[in-house]
Amino acid sequence: VDSYVYGGVKRLRDPSVRRRVLARSGGICELTKVAGFKMANGGVYLETHHIIPLSEGGPDTVDNVIAITADAHRQLHYGVQRDELKARCLEIVANWSSR
Repeated sequence: VDSYVYGGVKRLRDPSVRRRVLARSGGICELTKVAGFKMANGGVYLETHHIIPLSEGGPDTVDNVIAITADAHRQLHYGVQRDELKARCLEIVANWSSR
């Protein structure tokens, strides 16, 4: 289990959640359907995002984490449509969970 401190509060993250979400994505952004780029080590680069942030009480589970491109990640944090994108991400992972 990895940990970090945010706002003076220690938070825990399970590295297996990230691995499972990246495997679930198959190298494709789950939000935009754009392929991640190939890295020098042969892997595919995608980032993972907690849809409901840990700092807001969101769980560190595969049902709350989505694999996305770096651009999509920035849009989720700073874009004018971030609320709509967040809702879409919640729908996407809910669909995965129901399979």
